[in-house]
Amino acid sequence: MARCIIAGTACTGILTFAFGVVGVPVAALLLSFAIGPFYQLQQVAKQTALQLSAEVGVLPKVLAAKGTVDTLVFAASVFLMSFLADQFGVSAVYAAAAVLLGGAALLGRRIRL
Repeated sequence: MARCIIAGTACTGILTFAFGVVGVPVAALLLSFAIGPFYQLQQVAKQTALQLSAEVGVLPKVLAAKGTVDTLVFAASVFLMSFLADQFGVSAVYAAAAVLLGGAALLGRRIRL
């Protein structure tokens, strides 16, 4: 399962970077479609790992807490990324996202989840 998370994150990062620098609309569309399966690979593996590691009795609370944290992080990232897009341009935001995803994949590989 850790391999799926790491591979999905790394591939999402690579494709995100490519999406940010591509100038051909059709290529951007194809890259957008290509990101989806790798993103789902890592998300499904992370959700499965969470479900397998939590006890059945506390699983609803764990999933609710995860949903709350995910929503808060999403809101903060929208604010931060929109600021960065205004300051540096949209391509820089995609490059930053790719670097963060790559760093997450390397960290995951190092600690092997």
